[in-house]
Amino acid sequence: MSYTQDLLSFGVSLLIFWLVVFLLGKILPLEYYGIEVKPAYVTFKSSKFKALLCRISEKRRFFWKILSNLSIAFGVGLTIYAIYFLLDNLLKLFEPGAQGAPVLPVLPGLTIRLYWLPYLLLAVSFGVIAHEAAHGVIARIEDISLKSAGLAFVIAFPAGFVEPDEKEFEDSPTLSKLRVVSVGSFVNLVMFLIVLFTMSALFVNAPSGIVVTEVMEGSPLHRAGVQPWDVIYDINGTLRDMGYNTGEALQNLTRFIASVTPGNTLELATSRGVRWIAIQNSTREKPLGILSYWIYYPSRTAFGSFFDVQLWFTLFWGQIVYSSLAILNMLPLFPFDGEKFVFYMIKRFAKERSEELRIILSAVFLGIIAGNMILSFIKHGPFLF
Repeated sequence: MSYTQDLLSFGVSLLIFWLVVFLLGKILPLEYYGIEVKPAYVTFKSSKFKALLCRISEKRRFFWKILSNLSIAFGVGLTIYAIYFLLDNLLKLFEPGAQGAPVLPVLPGLTIRLYWLPYLLLAVSFGVIAHEAAHGVIARIEDISLKSAGLAFVIAFPAGFVEPDEKEFEDSPTLSKLRVVSVGSFVNLVMFLIVLFTMSALFVNAPSGIVVTEVMEGSPLHRAGVQPWDVIYDINGTLRDMGYNTGEALQNLTRFIASVTPGNTLELATSRGVRWIAIQNSTREKPLGILSYWIYYPSRTAFGSFFDVQLWFTLFWGQIVYSSLAILNMLPLFPFDGEKFVFYMIKRFAKERSEELRIILSAVFLGIIAGNMILSFIKHGPFLF
């Protein structure tokens, strides 16, 4: 099945799923159970989740106080870095020869490949639920009541939510508000650092092959039985010593693949055993039929290459999601936490013009992030990760 067919099947399945959910929401009395259904959006208010957050806040209050105070300091740093990153990236995207990072919305099948979706969903679930739970715990530490807490499902992504009492929140001291607002991103930053440390501890830093993520149908590799998520340890001795430099390893591999021509016979050492392939009809761009691949890093465990690959990608996507939640969420743009964080600091020192400055900042950074997205699309196209 081609990627276009996969994308169409995914889109149709998602549409049918939401039509069924929406109809069930109209037919069944789901509100009685705390479930609210909107188009492409479902929330479940859970009294047990709310009670859990209250119980957590009652234990180790001194620890939570330290954590929330640290989150203010890191919140300032994350806000500054988010602004710097977007402005610097915008300038790089403007420059003809520079390579700015693609900044595009996460759209499964359009900006990221569908096979990344399970890893992305897992990372988003943990990241968002931990983020919202941290808001709830610190709100209780600051004696702010919780109106509701629960789980949500938006389009294709699971999430969580915590709703503090709005009046109590607004009446609380400025430092209390800053602690509640900033702690979610700080927790995501801690999660990112934990994942980074775990990857460093579990995986060998020296690459020892490539992980094939997409194979062209009917290609030499496909005919030889190589499938997505298989590891190729060696091609005619080229990958036997990839060294410790990932960039150099990729360059060596790219040069070798580009040199393959019709008539070549290749010996592949793979996770499925040794495979011999003869290159008959070849294209210059994809001679073997490898549409995409990643460098393979073996783990220090003894569970085999498939386990290594799945664990590495799970942690890799956690690293991306947690760092993105930590940094971009502190951007002073509605509805991100950074918008409230900056507003309450401005209000503390410039109360009379704080609302005007709040609107101006949101408008400015909306323009900056829109500029990043538009130029990313022009320069990189619909970036399929």
